[in-house]
Amino acid sequence: MKRLPHSPKRLSRDSLRILEHLCRYRLLPADEVSRLHGLQDLRRAETAIARLVRSRLIGSDALYGDKTYYHLAPAAAHPSAGGDSVFPSHWLGPIPEKAKLIHYAVFAFCLMGASCRHLLTRPELEQHLPGLKDHRLPLNYYVELNDDQPRLGFIRVDTGGRGRWDRIVARALDDWRDHEARACFRPFVAQGQFEIAVLTALPQKAERIRDAVARAGSPMSIRVCAIPQLLAILQPELALPGATP
Repeated sequence: MKRLPHSPKRLSRDSLRILEHLCRYRLLPADEVSRLHGLQDLRRAETAIARLVRSRLIGSDALYGDKTYYHLAPAAAHPSAGGDSVFPSHWLGPIPEKAKLIHYAVFAFCLMGASCRHLLTRPELEQHLPGLKDHRLPLNYYVELNDDQPRLGFIRVDTGGRGRWDRIVARALDDWRDHEARACFRPFVAQGQFEIAVLTALPQKAERIRDAVARAGSPMSIRVCAIPQLLAILQPELALPGATP
């Protein structure tokens, strides 16, 4: 693992925001820079990105079609938010296709919809749920901040394209049972402040998943969202326009 070759004090506030975002979400679509909090000034953001590219702290790669995304570069690692640790080497450089699908889905769900959601880092997750300190969990947890009481959620991304919808239903139900069985999640579940979010590409598949969850007849809170852009990564020739995370 490597550390940033430049002191954070030498970086602008905009550059630090971009690096902190990449440490949290791993990717930043080039045409969605304005989604970052505090970077609504596109010209300033593009200037900061250009400087980070020249400094070899970030790089770019194909997202889908003619769209690109930014990622942390192999020559740099950035300390995780709230801690002194650095990310392992597999967090650096272009993202493998399956992982790119998952990270883009998470980005779209958290930042491209009408709801305000915040992906949690491991230190933040352990702060909210101290009982998880010794568990190796994927960093797919978020907090939704629209209600008076924040809602904690776990993201399950469907990576199967047009594959069997019943498999993702079974996994979502297993996710719910696993979290319900953990003592640290029980207060959130009991107070209606926990949910599973299932992200899939096809609206038709999303509807089938919703119907299957409803037929399960249990008080589970499972949100299903269609993000059509995912199809452009799964099957570029079948890409659909628009997204409604």
